[in-house]
Amino acid sequence: MAANGYEVATTAEGVQDAVSAGKGKLVGLLHEKDMPTALDGGRAMSLEQMFGAAVGVLDAEESEGWFLMVEGSFIDWEEHAMNGEGVVAETLDFDEAVAAARRYAAGRDDTLVIVTADHETGGLAPMDGRDSALLTKKLGGVEAMEARARAAEGKQGYPPAVYDAPVRGEARGGLEGASGVLTSTFGHLSVASRAEWTEDGRFYSMHTATMVPMFAEGAGAEWVASARDNAELGAMLRGIVVGEVLGVERDVFEAEVPENVVLMVGAGMGLSAWTAAYYANGSSAALEAPVRGMVATHPEGGVVGDAASGASALATGSRVPRGAISRASGEDIMTWLERAESEGIRTGLVTTGALTGPTAAAFYAHMDAHDGIQAAASYVSLGDRIEGADGVDVAFVRDAGALTVAQREALGSRLVVDAEANVEELTARALERLEATGDRFVLVVDAAELGVRFEALDRTREVLDLASGFDRAVGRAFGFARRRGDTAVVVTADTDQSLSVLDTHYGFVKGRCGAAKRCGGDFELIEIDVRGEVERGEGFADAVMQGEEWAPTKVVLQYGWLAQLGRDEAGVEGARTATFVPLFAYGPGSQALRGYSAQPRVGQVLSGWVTR
Repeated sequence: MAANGYEVATTAEGVQDAVSAGKGKLVGLLHEKDMPTALDGGRAMSLEQMFGAAVGVLDAEESEGWFLMVEGSFIDWEEHAMNGEGVVAETLDFDEAVAAARRYAAGRDDTLVIVTADHETGGLAPMDGRDSALLTKKLGGVEAMEARARAAEGKQGYPPAVYDAPVRGEARGGLEGASGVLTSTFGHLSVASRAEWTEDGRFYSMHTATMVPMFAEGAGAEWVASARDNAELGAMLRGIVVGEVLGVERDVFEAEVPENVVLMVGAGMGLSAWTAAYYANGSSAALEAPVRGMVATHPEGGVVGDAASGASALATGSRVPRGAISRASGEDIMTWLERAESEGIRTGLVTTGALTGPTAAAFYAHMDAHDGIQAAASYVSLGDRIEGADGVDVAFVRDAGALTVAQREALGSRLVVDAEANVEELTARALERLEATGDRFVLVVDAAELGVRFEALDRTREVLDLASGFDRAVGRAFGFARRRGDTAVVVTADTDQSLSVLDTHYGFVKGRCGAAKRCGGDFELIEIDVRGEVERGEGFADAVMQGEEWAPTKVVLQYGWLAQLGRDEAGVEGARTATFVPLFAYGPGSQALRGYSAQPRVGQVLSGWVTR
């Protein structure tokens, strides 16, 4: 380095001196080999400090611009080690560097900040401490759980398989004053295989195929935000460097707010579920949405919600406790569907579950805890309870739920029960009926059947076919909105499950899959074909690239270690997580939902559209 004109610094002070002196090229070699971890302490410079030094060097020279890559490398290291505490510490260190980059770019018109990842590692699943404690107790206690995932005798020790951390309040996220514990655990196959590792050296958990978020801010952010995969993002960055930046093509809407509103809730459809459905079926309508965001789903008084609290936040714009239906602190909270009813706007419901299930009920009922019979009474009395209302105009459902025969007969053609129809068919029929009158309308689509399968930890192609069926319904709604030009469609989820996605190559060819039958264990993997039409899917079926035994590539679904053990050994279904869920939107006003939102804010935006 020195021979090639670099100033070589081996201490933090040396780095800062070189920056101050403006000596040009600089390399800081601050540790003999790898840096210490954030938990161990002792790093010569934090990532934020290294960022500041790098910018000092780059800004010192007159140029037409510069490029800087900042890597939070040790996040991946700690995920490979399945060290939840280390992951948190490294991510916070990285986030401080992100904050410094945003401060630098603030107020400038010449700087673009992009934050993303190379991949996900380990299938990290942040759970509510109450849920993890229940599972741990049923499975024999903390010591028994640790024994299951301990390294083989005489081998290198590992961090605990489950890490508990106190929840810290944050006003922006609505967690101020919150107490409790957030538990981080990792994917079942990795944790279960670590205990069976018998080779020398350290066991590493597997990378996953789960899509990663990308955040962008500053000059050109809107353009790069349209990237759909890492290769496309790389091509865009190259375009910036060589001056070939193209405009973003998007549909133009005359109105700033929509006439009609369609909310589509895919139960449990987190990033991993969308990832799995995409690779297993080759395409995704939702991923083509021009507006995308991430949504935090925590309820009142906790970090992990459920179908009831998640749907209630979307329906009311307010947080409610887990299990509650549009009700908090002893008070009913009016939903925007009820407001639409009161203003004479036509209303519709579609569900692949029960009409009186918790997600659908959140839009018309108010309860401290879900009760199907009470929900039925609330549904049929909507016209009497809300001034100006006449009841839900259109409901296409798979199951009438707790409605009695008399209640169903009284609703007449307003309720259509079709146990054989899929969510795409139900959505199309509801949109056709609502559009026919020419009046304004709102429609809620609840893909509840998905949530049932995710709670049962379904790992088959069938659950992905259901997810793809929901995506086709999304495509149908987007097409409707595109044709009309006055309708907004918002797609999101109530909560995330602990699902993550593996392929049948990475990790397996290295033998780090001891728990799987394919690798000598007893856990049955279900291999699902990757469809060849995946964009940029070159090499998926290449026997030379993959190896004869592993071609073509397939995907495998796994859930969190605690969740899988709880299901297999204690009969406890489902383990929702605090992982943010994606949001996709199209239509007038949808730009308001770009980026990060707490779940109630999504409900507030929807409510604002209804009551404009």
